[in-house]
Amino acid sequence: MKFETHLDRRIFQTIQGHDSTEPQTLMGIIGGVDASERLVFTYDELSGGGD
Repeated sequence: MKFETHLDRRIFQTIQGHDSTEPQTLMGIIGGVDASERLVFTYDELSGGGD
């Protein structure tokens, strides 16, 4: 399988090991990608308290 971007590879990594009987959830994909890429801001980061 050819991946187009770095994030494509990250998404695929979060769904590896899952199948149609135990699929990866959307929240699992978002959480897995964010854990490795830090794409989603935390409350503290948004409120300026990320000191």
